[in-house]
Amino acid sequence: LEAGENTLNATLAVELAVPSRAPDTLRIGRLALDSSTIAVEARGAVGGRPRAVELDGTMSYDWQQVSRLAAPWTGGLVQLAGAGGRPFALRGRLAAAPDAPPPARPADTAALALPEAWVSAAQASAGDDARAARVALPVGTAPRASAADLLRALALDTSLAWQAGDVAGFRLDAGEIPVRVLEGQLALGPFDVGVAGGRVRGAPWIALAAEPRELVVPAGRVVDRVAVDGAPARRLVAWLSPLVGHATHTSGFVSVDLAGARLPLVDPFAGLAEGQVVFEALEVVPDAALAPLAGLVAKIQAIVDPRLAFGDKPVLMRVRPDPVRVRLVERRLWHEGLVLDAGQLTVKSGGSVGADGTLAMAVEVALRADVVGQTPVIAQLMRTPLVIPLTGTVERPQFDARAIDTMLARVMENTAQAVIGDGIVRGLDALLGGQQPPPPAPPAPAPLVLPPSR
Repeated sequence: LEAGENTLNATLAVELAVPSRAPDTLRIGRLALDSSTIAVEARGAVGGRPRAVELDGTMSYDWQQVSRLAAPWTGGLVQLAGAGGRPFALRGRLAAAPDAPPPARPADTAALALPEAWVSAAQASAGDDARAARVALPVGTAPRASAADLLRALALDTSLAWQAGDVAGFRLDAGEIPVRVLEGQLALGPFDVGVAGGRVRGAPWIALAAEPRELVVPAGRVVDRVAVDGAPARRLVAWLSPLVGHATHTSGFVSVDLAGARLPLVDPFAGLAEGQVVFEALEVVPDAALAPLAGLVAKIQAIVDPRLAFGDKPVLMRVRPDPVRVRLVERRLWHEGLVLDAGQLTVKSGGSVGADGTLAMAVEVALRADVVGQTPVIAQLMRTPLVIPLTGTVERPQFDARAIDTMLARVMENTAQAVIGDGIVRGLDALLGGQQPPPPAPPAPAPLVLPPSR
């Protein structure tokens, strides 16, 4: 077997016997497949009425060799380590119509040409005989089982185990996953595997005998407190929102609860999924891709607290541990309810990312509610939340620079009005000797409403 530059050399040995009491059954006394990557030892039987197969044995493998051979298909993103043997049992029918009697031999026959190599060998040993070049076969109309029918008729029960691994940059602990093929479906699990300090759980299955072939994930917590502290995790969460994915530093954990998912294998974004994501103790420092947003936040913070105008500390945003609603529909992944705290400000994110990575999002910047309540004058700085369109792609998010400049100008104007208004109020207090009622608090900002799905 060859895969690119990789070659698998294997030897196969089979010991067969035909019992005298069951001439239509082929007993497999020993089936041995031996290679440096995978080894199989099994015994069983094939045939009978209905025609069926029964094999019981052990499959051994070297995960490092398997990972190397699979690299052309996995892109090298899956690396497993460990070796060992796991028992397996294979059962199933080999005929499309097992209860039907074998067809009667028809009178007509058809000539089938033999391979030239076979003909040459036969002629060399038996002379030039035209009969050696063709063989007469009966013309029959016995039904043939399709690949889907065979998959529905086969049942396989085994498991896969490894000692360590790495999948797309996420460290895997030692683990084991039960594997079953039943009624045309490949079922994985239930499993509970340690990944990057957390756990990944599930019992998904793949519909192999139906079109389109799709991964079905039942409802439940599939990711439990997996660490978000490296480049692989940042690249993954960036598909939820660039605000948590584009960062020079991240720390914290993520959990994912699914209400269910159906994802076609050839095009996962064409599927359906719904659930929620919860971040715990997650802090992010925006990188250069989010510089316009970080600059806006820093300038507003300096206006609210002038002492910050002379600092050079990077903007630090903390993700609130509130559920973020997610939904995959019509080839776009939507999210709503992501809130980050940055000093006296809150930054909210909502919108969608498409299968091609394009962004259709909005970022909302506002003063924290507790800050507004303590100092009503500061509330004049941002009477309504600042909403910034976020477009571009996951890798290259784009903010509207003109909109940001307009927002800063509006904040500066509100600042001047707030300072003048505060001075007038203080002057009236001194002149009249009484306390003036504080200005009314601004109305609560309107919630972010996602555009309807199309």
